[in-house]
Amino acid sequence: NDGANAMSGQSINGDGRALSRVRLFVKIAGTLSGNVYAHIYTHSGTYGTSSVPTGSPLATSNPIDATTLPTAEAAVDFLFTGDDAINLVSGTKYFVAIDGTSAGVSGANDLGIGVDTTSPTHGGNFAGLVTGTWVADNTGDAVFYVYGTSEPSITTDATTAVTSTKATLNGTIGGVGTSSVDERGFVYDITSRSNPGNTAPASTSYANNETNSGSFTAESFSNNLTGLQASKKYYVRAYAHNSSGYVYGSEVSFVTSNLTKVTFNSTDPTNIFKELLDSFTSRGGVVDYNGSSTDDTGYTYSYTFNTNTVLEGVKVAHDLAPSDWYWYVDVGSEIAYFKQAST
Repeated sequence: NDGANAMSGQSINGDGRALSRVRLFVKIAGTLSGNVYAHIYTHSGTYGTSSVPTGSPLATSNPIDATTLPTAEAAVDFLFTGDDAINLVSGTKYFVAIDGTSAGVSGANDLGIGVDTTSPTHGGNFAGLVTGTWVADNTGDAVFYVYGTSEPSITTDATTAVTSTKATLNGTIGGVGTSSVDERGFVYDITSRSNPGNTAPASTSYANNETNSGSFTAESFSNNLTGLQASKKYYVRAYAHNSSGYVYGSEVSFVTSNLTKVTFNSTDPTNIFKELLDSFTSRGGVVDYNGSSTDDTGYTYSYTFNTNTVLEGVKVAHDLAPSDWYWYVDVGSEIAYFKQAST
């Protein structure tokens, strides 16, 4: 038999593994288009008799094109990757559901999954979405398989706060697997490397690693790097480890910004300020200065410094100025002024 609804599925029991795929026995009728998904929900009701999904999905599979689904009942695997490879906590009840709402399921355009009504023995129960309401049916069980991994699931997230010498690496543990995560971190290099597999960070082909030991749950984490090379592309993978081994996320890259060395030999801090802004304006900057609003102090400065942003340069110019001088910016006209306090 089959459960023919835009959404239908089965309540299940978590076993402590990180979700990797769900296999359902699917068939379609009529004409469907768009994508079909599988979801994992929190369960409500009495497990085995009145269990139905509740709330928003905890995890969603990769999409499957509805036009590729079979017209005769056959096994279809829905893959869960990245942050959706959640840990199905041992003993916790969930609900797995197929979702064809975006594929045009209606009337003769039908999506069904296999249901065993002759000898249902699973501890959960089947349910379908009927006119917008989930209806449980404990006379049958969906025919399904849920596959998990004993290793953690890990995602390498985008790197943030990148400067010429610093960056923040980010990762997410989607599921801890069958045992707690006791180590997590990152490997990185200026050369792209293949996935190290079940290998300790120090033994990979990556030149550098950041490692944290402890007891970690499914969560996001970060490491701040310093001492990086300017104008350099870096490649990074997040990793996690439990008693089943090491797992690495996909490789992402980032580029450190340019470190500009500027030498100023000026007669007063006003000129230091002007030359600094000129150097950025020549590279496409939008900040200008107003020469008519400045006065000569008579001070002489010779200063060399490294700067990566206009703000850093302005701070240096400000710090070099006499105590009775100040600077301010007219945001509307994008003009910066450097004047004596008395004026």
